[in-house]
Amino acid sequence: MKKIIIMLVVGMMLISASAFADSFEFWTIDSVKGKIADQIGIKLENEMKFGTVNGFVYDHLDFGISYDAAQWLTIGIAERYVWDFKPTAKGKVTSSFHAPHIDAKLKFKTDSFDISDNNRFQYEFSSVANPMYRNKLSIAYPIKGDSVSFAPFAAEEMFISFTSKGFYRIRAWVGSEFMFEGAKFLKTQLYFSEEFNFEKTNISRVGLDFEFSI
Repeated sequence: MKKIIIMLVVGMMLISASAFADSFEFWTIDSVKGKIADQIGIKLENEMKFGTVNGFVYDHLDFGISYDAAQWLTIGIAERYVWDFKPTAKGKVTSSFHAPHIDAKLKFKTDSFDISDNNRFQYEFSSVANPMYRNKLSIAYPIKGDSVSFAPFAAEEMFISFTSKGFYRIRAWVGSEFMFEGAKFLKTQLYFSEEFNFEKTNISRVGLDFEFSI
């Protein structure tokens, strides 16, 4: 119970920080994943972002393949295609680019927590090339119920560009994953997040994700 209270306090701090945000968005991810061999998986993901001011602002499609190298390590490679919708005086301007990435995800379990550390090397082939390193650290507290299991979590992700931008963005999350006994093929995630950009605007958001396993 004490651990849940700590996560709720972190969530309240993030929500309080949203008062200083420049914009508010709703994010949603729909993904489908499956196994093609004992240690090899594939995943298709679509993410969309909607702003309270500018409406539909972002979409990406990501297809990847992963290999479970060990119980504590999953390695993956993926291709991502991005559509960015930027508002201008003449309306929205659409830009698109692809961003292949390689991931190494470390996974650990304790008596109470599930901990993951995802290390991503990504190259954005946009109008201004942006090779980067992204690190996302998350900690979850799984709670198994008779009909619904859930896992409150807190996470942070930092973005480091290998260009002159350097360390330019950090994101923080608090939320929970949900799994239903009668629909084990579906995992749902609801979260609140803050994004702090050192060169652009700060963003507050809520998100709702759905992951289907086949």
